[in-house]
Amino acid sequence: MAISDPKMQDLRDMLASPPVESNDPKSIDFRKMLSNLKREAREKSKVAQCLYCNGGYTSFCNSHSIPEFVLRSIASSGMVFTTNALMKIPSLEKESGIKNTGVFRLICNQCDSDLFADYEDPFNYEKEPTGQMLAQIALKNTMKKLSKAQLVLEMQKAIWQQHNISNHITRYANESTLHEIAEVDVREYKKDFDIVKRAVKKRSDSEYRLFYFEKLDYVVPVAFQDSIRPYCDFESNVINNIIKINTRVSELHICIFPLKRSSVVFVFGENDKRTKKYRKFIKQFMKLNPDDKLATICYLSFRYSEDIYIHKNIDQSVIEDESLSRIAGMEDTCKFLPSTPRSKINAKMLEGHALSQRKEIPNLLLPKYAIVQTIQD
Repeated sequence: MAISDPKMQDLRDMLASPPVESNDPKSIDFRKMLSNLKREAREKSKVAQCLYCNGGYTSFCNSHSIPEFVLRSIASSGMVFTTNALMKIPSLEKESGIKNTGVFRLICNQCDSDLFADYEDPFNYEKEPTGQMLAQIALKNTMKKLSKAQLVLEMQKAIWQQHNISNHITRYANESTLHEIAEVDVREYKKDFDIVKRAVKKRSDSEYRLFYFEKLDYVVPVAFQDSIRPYCDFESNVINNIIKINTRVSELHICIFPLKRSSVVFVFGENDKRTKKYRKFIKQFMKLNPDDKLATICYLSFRYSEDIYIHKNIDQSVIEDESLSRIAGMEDTCKFLPSTPRSKINAKMLEGHALSQRKEIPNLLLPKYAIVQTIQD
């Protein structure tokens, strides 16, 4: 699209002030243009070789960022809600078919089948996951993050280089800074991938440490698998300074897996010096009562990730919950002008990431929200 294209001016205007009604003609045009941008970015971010085995292929596996058997446990007619069911952004879909939910394409079919066989077997959750299963999950999470970072980088290039709309989205950071952040993300996730790949190849049970595991005798209405970077602990001590571009951060991996008649919830991290900074956080977490532990995990999942999926028949009061919608829609970082004092930035970041906010949202991991009858397609 040319910069002078009237539709491009609509896109510039809508980025500054997006339409609020899904049936608004401008909202429909916005979705189309956003879809075109994504398609263009996906084409440019395509890989020519399998990321794991380096084999050259013309097509790659549609890898699910969360096991399909997990999604089926909460699906209704093959569909699940995304977090946009809470946020209600007109330009984004609020539901997704499980065949296309959380899909990325970085590895070949053979690697996808071989690498994740253990952790994608529901029978392996009769007991705690092994260290090898944890390594497989970490590998999947890292690949998903890398795929998303590459897509974001290419979308930024498409927006700035071709459509000249940066003036509406760089009020608090200039183009070069945002590009630098995106490029750092890609580089760091590539490094992380190499680290996790070595751990998977070792087939060792000592590379990852399981911090928490709980098997519930009911089916929770949400499914989640991702790695997160908590900003602070329960006492407002900073864990990961995510506003520093070149600061290496540690990640916690969280899984919420609803099964046919039960659910498993667990948290783990690397078993090395990079996760030492979580010692105090884990100690504080383990002192919580069982329900509060689940509340914390529920909060962290919605606060730090957009890739949490929800049972479509969940009570409407959850979908309309303003606090949950607000938490789900919060960004990982806050926007500040360059002149903002460091003390004000830290205070605002701590406020925005406070773990006390877990008490403001419904704890969807409690029995009262359980799926009464597992729906199977």
